[in-house]
Amino acid sequence: MLGACTHCAPLASPLAHAPAAAVPVIRAEPQQATPPAPARTAGPNRCLPKGPPVLPAARKTQEPSTCVDHRRREAALARSLVKEFQPTIKGGTVEVHFGCDPLTSDVREIHLETGYGHGGYFSLWRLTREDDQSTEFRVLGFEHRLTGGGYDRYTYEVAARFDAKVLRGTVGAKAVLGALQTARPAMTAAIRELEPPPSATFAFGRSSFFSSGNFHHKVEILDDMPNLLSGRYTGYPNGGEQGSYLGLSKAMGVLIPLVEKVEADDAPASEAERAYFAERFLAAEANFDDEYAWWVRNRYVRLSGRLGDPVLVPALVRELGKRVAEARKSTEPDAADRLVDVLTALAGVTHWDARFESDGTPRPLLQVADEYLDECQTALHAGR
Repeated sequence: MLGACTHCAPLASPLAHAPAAAVPVIRAEPQQATPPAPARTAGPNRCLPKGPPVLPAARKTQEPSTCVDHRRREAALARSLVKEFQPTIKGGTVEVHFGCDPLTSDVREIHLETGYGHGGYFSLWRLTREDDQSTEFRVLGFEHRLTGGGYDRYTYEVAARFDAKVLRGTVGAKAVLGALQTARPAMTAAIRELEPPPSATFAFGRSSFFSSGNFHHKVEILDDMPNLLSGRYTGYPNGGEQGSYLGLSKAMGVLIPLVEKVEADDAPASEAERAYFAERFLAAEANFDDEYAWWVRNRYVRLSGRLGDPVLVPALVRELGKRVAEARKSTEPDAADRLVDVLTALAGVTHWDARFESDGTPRPLLQVADEYLDECQTALHAGR
């Protein structure tokens, strides 16, 4: 399941600007200059005309006091995980231990994220059950899939080459609860490899492996207390970290097939569905700067332009500020191209498009970024 899989149309609302004194910056054509953004005009704030958004309250969960007994299931899981583990030292011993599953009440919600760095696939899923008498879980999904190939420069047109799909459906409660019998203990699995005893006559041979197939898995399961069981891994298959992701991958391997047959339809995302996407974006933001999570961050940003709402403006402004700082420090000629996805996302969630001249010509990226930062931060600071 770790193999590769199979990715923002410009919003046309041009904004004219008056030229001003040039400030040199490094761009694709170093000899050119990026003029500053035009002076702000009077009137409602273009970024947040209704004022700063109200951020959703953080979900509250309980600290577990007891754990569910999965010992019979754990024995079989341990044998399976030991078989999947690839030893890195000759003569060593692989052990599997299981932690606490705190879901002592009925499961109400399951949240899944999965995707692969290669191929452009990324998806989010929510499964919800009204009560323990309900025979099904309602399913909501969001998918990112690439629709275009290679390019020379990362432009707005290239950035638009992906589908953002909303998927809705149901899945039987019996199937979900059956899968959870494996997924829940698997998520608590901790695998370690023990070296053999020291020997004066035996030299231990070591080995390792590494794959370029970077992947992302995240699972959150909540009961109606609510207690939370969660796991997350973003990185590469490799010998040193396999103990961290094999159990989670086992859980994802039984949960994702539950939603694979849920199909997209033509109905746009509702206000409630956009609010859910924003909730997941904000929860994921804390890990956007993790070592291997750059592509997860980029796909969240791209999806936000089509599925997000103004509550994401503060997060997108933070992301834009970081990318602007990096672009201005960089000596790479295409460094400013990394602003394209965030600028497109801001145009989508604010419905204010500052990216183009009145004739449709793209404006200098750093100039557009400065204008968004100034306008959006003005609105956000006004709410303090």
